[in-house]
Amino acid sequence: EDGEDAFRAIETGVAREYGARSGLVISCGGGIVTRDENRPLIAQNGVLVFLDRPIDGLSSAGRPLSQAAGTARLAEERMWRYRTWADISLSCTGSAAGDAKAIVELLA
Repeated sequence: EDGEDAFRAIETGVAREYGARSGLVISCGGGIVTRDENRPLIAQNGVLVFLDRPIDGLSSAGRPLSQAAGTARLAEERMWRYRTWADISLSCTGSAAGDAKAIVELLA
């Protein structure tokens, strides 16, 4: 409603608030990487895990930027950040349960 800049400012505020806490799993949207200031906020108390999913499996429903620009284009623009921000990268297994198990094993 107020545009991407307003949304990103709110997103950064949420990252600041929740990133300062411990014992949480925080699932970020793909655009969190569009602001460099967000990385230290979300990395301060944890490990950043990049879930590498096939682009053609990502939905753009309810996502105005994905609908306007295309999921593949956004991924292409952001992929280097996903990879460099991540402490761990996981090629998705095809199921949420399988991904969760793989993450637990990687973190052990």
